[in-house]
Amino acid sequence: METPLQFLRGWLPFSRPPEPDKAAAEVREWLDSTTDVPAPKALASLATEIIPNIARHGDLPLRFKLLEEARGAADRALPAIEAEVEAAILPLPTAVMATALAADNVLKTLAIAYAGIAQAIGSQKRHASLDSLLEISTRRAIEAVCQRQQLAYRAYATPSASSWQMLHDLYRLARRQQIGSRNGAATPIEYLYAGALLLAWVDPGKFPRGSLGQVRASIDLLAPLASIGEATADFHVPKAPVGQFVIDREESGAGRPLARAQLTSTLVGNLIVDFRPVLAVLDQHLRQLPGDTPALPLKAPESYLRAMRAAIGSHAARRFSRTRFKPRADLVTGVDALIELLNGRALSRRFNDPPRHGQNWPLAISEWALLDESPEGYGIRYIKGEKTAIEAGEVVALQPRENSRVHICMVRRIASPQHHRLELGLQELSANGIVIDLPSALGRTQRQAILIPHLPGHGNCAGILARPGAMRTGQRVNFRDPERAVRYTIGAPLEKNAHVELFALDPVAG
Repeated sequence: METPLQFLRGWLPFSRPPEPDKAAAEVREWLDSTTDVPAPKALASLATEIIPNIARHGDLPLRFKLLEEARGAADRALPAIEAEVEAAILPLPTAVMATALAADNVLKTLAIAYAGIAQAIGSQKRHASLDSLLEISTRRAIEAVCQRQQLAYRAYATPSASSWQMLHDLYRLARRQQIGSRNGAATPIEYLYAGALLLAWVDPGKFPRGSLGQVRASIDLLAPLASIGEATADFHVPKAPVGQFVIDREESGAGRPLARAQLTSTLVGNLIVDFRPVLAVLDQHLRQLPGDTPALPLKAPESYLRAMRAAIGSHAARRFSRTRFKPRADLVTGVDALIELLNGRALSRRFNDPPRHGQNWPLAISEWALLDESPEGYGIRYIKGEKTAIEAGEVVALQPRENSRVHICMVRRIASPQHHRLELGLQELSANGIVIDLPSALGRTQRQAILIPHLPGHGNCAGILARPGAMRTGQRVNFRDPERAVRYTIGAPLEKNAHVELFALDPVAG
């Protein structure tokens, strides 16, 4: 005879697990209902209703099969959202932010659901029939976490600590269960994990928006060169630990350089990631001569490869302390805006400053707080003002509130640590720029450029800054300063991207 509690459990409809066929039919009906609704709503339904219900299913193979169908539904909506996030101005507008959060939530929910299958199999006695399911579930979970992190990179945001913790836990699970073999067509789990770490250390915030695909393509080729092992009691930090990193058990990021871990009491049990073979391949690419055969077909521009090499192979300590105060400055973006500013739009910060509206002030200006300052540049944080499309490699003008001096800077890094927060790392090119007219043969659409008498970051040579295609090496540039006429020849390119070109100037004798 059943006890009252057993009777109650059997009587309540939600306590009895649904039959497999019925559960599958319900899930597929839910999935079909998301095909004709807007992407954010469909993703919200997947994240809050459909995937959590699938994750409660007791039949692991059927649960995985239904998750695959849910993942297919999400994959139909995610590419458009990723493109929208990558193209949006920063900080992200409210509508784009809501859509990005919906995409992030569905990727997080998928990762948790796949990880649940892997953990359920890993916690019980292994059966050969479940080995394949364990491996592919772990791989799917890691892929979802990596896609989630890449969505953050598209907005120059930092991946969450929870995503890193899940990624580390999944990789450690794969190591314990000895899965992720390098045999077969699927990408080995170790390569996926090494690629996520390498991408984080390369730092997508230092590259122009839209270049994540190029950077990732190189990372995918370089990641298999890495080696990952667990430190034992016999492990000793080498004398030159450049390119090696430590991942401890409670790590909430991409780890730390092994050089900084030498003072820790013990490294036993921590993961040691060795990227030195990656550095060797990058060095070969950067040194190769015409006709040389590269070790790997890396298609990224040389400037990208140099940035990758510098990020992995050098981790200098901070040389200058943070400022104790937070002065304000105005910022304008782009070569055209800089030319307008230098042509007389710069405010004098006095009582008779022209108003910033109508035809008197056509520039898009935003207000920023100065967080860091060093001889090489600034760290600034967005406060308010007109938003413009900005990315790494863009040129900006920074004008402190205290004076009218215009600091010409290059955006070297962008970070969005929190929603509606945006921080830039700027390299100062010069605090002195002169607008000059270009000969008609040099510039078709733009007739002006910015001549910079001294570039401290480039050996203190003179330089000229303009939109792409306005100048070319070997052309003559003439202008007259207050004392004399000056003639230059356009020399080697110093910076080239989709927004700006900076060339060195060689003086003409006579």
